[in-house]
Amino acid sequence: MSDNKLGAGTKVTGQYKRAGRESVQAAVEVTAVLALPTGRGNVAYLFGTRVDAEQSGRIVLMRLDAFRASTLTIEPVENFKPVEGYAEGEWYATAGSVSFGYPERVAARDLEGALEEGAKQLNGFEARTA
Repeated sequence: MSDNKLGAGTKVTGQYKRAGRESVQAAVEVTAVLALPTGRGNVAYLFGTRVDAEQSGRIVLMRLDAFRASTLTIEPVENFKPVEGYAEGEWYATAGSVSFGYPERVAARDLEGALEEGAKQLNGFEARTA
């Protein structure tokens, strides 16, 4: 891993592997590092925008521990633009499974229903980064 500090305004690149899926080279511009609760305790997730050719522009939640450590690089992003609406609390993790959620920007009119379904406001889970 590179010596750059992980956090908002950085780009994380490396081999990404989730159970049952092929390993892919992925890159994400990080808006926030989150500590999301799972059935096995808190897990570090990156919330941001994919910038690799395969998924460029897609807003994602990606498990940090799913990046192969030997391939991981962290570098600052010039002209960084955070995910729109994140600072205002408009992004939520909607239920996917015990250890995975989908990032979704929830409109005010849909908030009550999203919360009833178990959605969690993402900016309430920001992790401290060293």
